[in-house]
Formats: sequence, C-alpha cells, structure tokens
Amino acid sequence: MNATGRTLFTNVRVFDGTGGARFDGQVLVEDGRIATVSRGSDALSADAHRIDGGGATLMPGMVECHAHITYPNAVDRFYPHLYPPAAVETTLMTVHNALVLLDHGFTSAYSAGAIKPGIETKLREEIEAGRISGPRLRTASMEVYFPGDPDARPMPQTNDELVAFVRESKDEGVDIIKLFLSGLDNVLEQDDWEMVLSDEAVALTAREATQQGMWLSCHVRPVAGLKQALRNGFRVLYHVEEVDDEALDLMEQRKNEIFVGPTIGGIALRAEMANGETRENAKRRLVAYKETIDRIRSRGVRVVPFGDYGFPGRPHGHNARDLGYFVRYLGFTPAEALAAATKWGGEMMGRDRFGLVEPGYVADLLLVDGDPTHDVGVLEDPTRLLTIMQAGAVHKSVAAGIRGLADSHR
Repeated sequence: MNATGRTLFTNVRVFDGTGGARFDGQVLVEDGRIATVSRGSDALSADAHRIDGGGATLMPGMVECHAHITYPNAVDRFYPHLYPPAAVETTLMTVHNALVLLDHGFTSAYSAGAIKPGIETKLREEIEAGRISGPRLRTASMEVYFPGDPDARPMPQTNDELVAFVRESKDEGVDIIKLFLSGLDNVLEQDDWEMVLSDEAVALTAREATQQGMWLSCHVRPVAGLKQALRNGFRVLYHVEEVDDEALDLMEQRKNEIFVGPTIGGIALRAEMANGETRENAKRRLVAYKETIDRIRSRGVRVVPFGDYGFPGRPHGHNARDLGYFVRYLGFTPAEALAAATKWGGEMMGRDRFGLVEPGYVADLLLVDGDPTHDVGVLEDPTRLLTIMQAGAVHKSVAAGIRGLADSHR
C-alpha cells in the first residue's frame, strides 16, 4: 500500500518506538514516509492535510510477530472448530482476520504458519496491491499436522519429504519455513518436551531453505531443540522455555540475527482465568518463563510479543493483551514492551524501514487516546485508536479535521 500527498500530525505526544520517553512534537508524512519529526515548540508549516491530535500519543504501528492469520476465530466471530472444512471458507475468514488486525493497530504481521496452503501468499499480494485492507505480511509455510482437517497431510519426516516440503513452499511463494523442532501435546505424536526431528534432518532442511532464499522459524521449548535451531541458522525462535549456558552463548553470538517470541498468551490466560491446579500450574510456568527470558534478555537478544491468536479463547483482535502480559509476567516496562512491538517488530519484518517515528521510515502510525507508555492496556481497546495510518494512507481516523480524508481511503 502506498500513499501520495502530505499529512501533518500536530499537537501530539510522540513515542518514537525506541523505548524513550514521549515528547511533544509534530510529524509530517509525505508520499508514504515520515518526512520530518519536530520536537517541542518547533512548529512545522506545510501545505498538508492536518490531523490535530489533541495531545494524544502518536506511535508506530504494531507488528504481530507470531501471526496465524488463517486461524478462524476473531473478536466478532466464534468458530467452534479450529480447522474449517473447506479452503474457500478459510480464505474468506482470513480476509476478515486481516481487516480485524489492521483495525486493532497491527500494520504488519510475521506469519508463524498457515492452516492451509496458498491463502497467505495470495492475501499478501492483494494487500500489497491495495485491494484488501490488512497488515503487510511475511508469509510462512503451511503447518501440516492438523488432525481432522480434510486438507491435512502428515508432517514431513524423512529427508526426501522435508526437501520436497521446502521446495513446494518456495513454489507457493512463502517467505518463511516453519518447523516443529519439539512436540505439541494432543496434536503431535511427541509431547511439548520431546524432540521431533533428528539433527541430520534439521540441518538438511535448513540448508535447502537457505539455498531457496527463505528464512527459518521454529516451535521449540526444550534446550536441545533450541540448540538445533541456533546451530542451523533459524532466525525466529518461538516459545523457548528452557536455556542453558551453552544455548545462551550461541544466542549471544547471533543476537543481531535472531528473535525470540515467548508467545505466553495462552499460559497467561490460564493463569488469570482457569481454576484449581490448571491455574496454579500456569502461574508456576510463568515464573519459570520469566527466569528464562531474563537470562535471554541479559545477552542482548531481541524478545518480541504477540502470537497464537485465532483460537476460540484467544481470537484475533485481542493480540494487544500480550503487551500487558509482557509487563505483568516478564518484567518489561510499558515502554520496553512497546519498543519490542514496534522497533523490534519492524526489524523482524526485515525489509524497508518500519517500526520507528523517524524521518525516512514508512509511515505506519497510530494516534492513541491515552499514554501507552504508562498503561499498555489502552491499546487493547480499538476505540482508543483515533487514527490508523499504513504507509501514509489513512485507514481509520476519528481525529479532528481528518474524517473526510479517512473516508476517501476506504
């Protein structure tokens, strides 16, 4: 999505995405990018559409760093089964999910696996062409283990199956190969703490994906799987509940290349909403998780929020809850959580310049009613998002003086 013309945000408090304090300023957007950021009383004079922020916070758009955009459940739609019976139904749900994410302030999304093949890549093309509203996408390979889905197939296990899987994914046009290096209770044959693939199989798959120009992401909880990933060039490491000194040393060596996504939403929800032993187990798990993440962060590794939304209990649209979970359970300050969702999310997308309110960056911007650097919970309420801008185009605005412009971009 691209926009021409100029928009000037005035009377705003700017959170620039770096984690620093907000500052009074004005921001000029031109041809889809941030042209000028002024501080304090330095007024900008420009022939531009003006948005008077009324003292609201202007910040970068958020990046969903573990998106399952093809998963069916959204805040305004409950689907009783995780896996829809037909690809056409999944496609229509996915188009709707894209709009829900953008409406909730997510201007970019990094996929952690698709429910059916082909949908994410076509959606990415439609969003880039401006024909469908949604976050710009980095697309991932199909997660192929789903039981009960008529379109499912067994997970690739042999070397030949893994190479074929990578090549088919490349032909589909995906950006990322996603593998399960450790199991998943009640879904895979292996449980959460068992390994899935041999060292040889992981190395072979990684080489093939790299040769095909694709990135690697993985679902991994135990330290043995983490080391597999780190030794084979995996870029994004999801879950990561266990580390040791050797793994931490490997992570530090690659700290400028990797991202860790704890994806604690499900655990946090059980800690807050479940009863009895389920709740207590979740609380204990979160305490252990914080110890692990503290050790990872101490090595300078980028830890990013969000993920695993689209389930009945965690629908698309509730993703911003993870910011609060990062503050309550992982020890992030609100500003640190926001920086992880914007600056680091932008770096994770790995193209162009996203995630900061700085000259030259793509103008993905949120005007927020409130101070998310004090209370990240304001971002859970879409009515507090006064303006949503993506690449300089106004997707939504209720701010003074811009309603007509917003309508013109729909």
